[in-house]
Amino acid sequence: MINVDQRLRWQNEQVRQLRHKSIHLPRLLTVTALMSFGLFVAALVLVFVSRSVDTPVNPFAVYADILPGQLWSNMEAHGFECDSYNAGNTYIETCSLRPTSGIFSRVSVEPDGDTIGALMFSIRQNTLTLGDVALAFGIRLVGQPSRNSWMGGDYSASVWMDMGQFSYFQPVHHLYLYRSEPDQVVGSLPSDSV
Repeated sequence: MINVDQRLRWQNEQVRQLRHKSIHLPRLLTVTALMSFGLFVAALVLVFVSRSVDTPVNPFAVYADILPGQLWSNMEAHGFECDSYNAGNTYIETCSLRPTSGIFSRVSVEPDGDTIGALMFSIRQNTLTLGDVALAFGIRLVGQPSRNSWMGGDYSASVWMDMGQFSYFQPVHHLYLYRSEPDQVVGSLPSDSV
């Protein structure tokens, strides 16, 4: 017969051996659980960061009230400086604004009677791409080597950029919006685009 002391020693030895054998399993489970939790947190962070990316602001929205066809008096609120020059038998008035910062280095307007006939944006180097213009106006451009044009609403537009293969990533140098004749209008730009 086994006495009580031997039996307790034997049980303690068995428990010690089980603990020694099972000590690796909890460490492995802990490491696996921590790695899984870390990957889950990283995935959540990526999802939230990707959803919190700001939608680009339409740089033309500030000038929505001076698009071609708008009242000439609207441009006064923007602080344009006006000048006239002699073009043969007529005097032509043009007004310019030279922002000190931002995407545009110069914004010029030309009258057409009591309304704005044309609007020219001179764009600082590498601050605006053809894709930005297409997104701002909600249009799909048809590529040409150095100039892209479209018509819509009451005005037409031309974009000047470097010559080369058509790409929405090409930087834009100038954007010229001008009054269209009613029979030239092909489509319309979205009313909330600018």
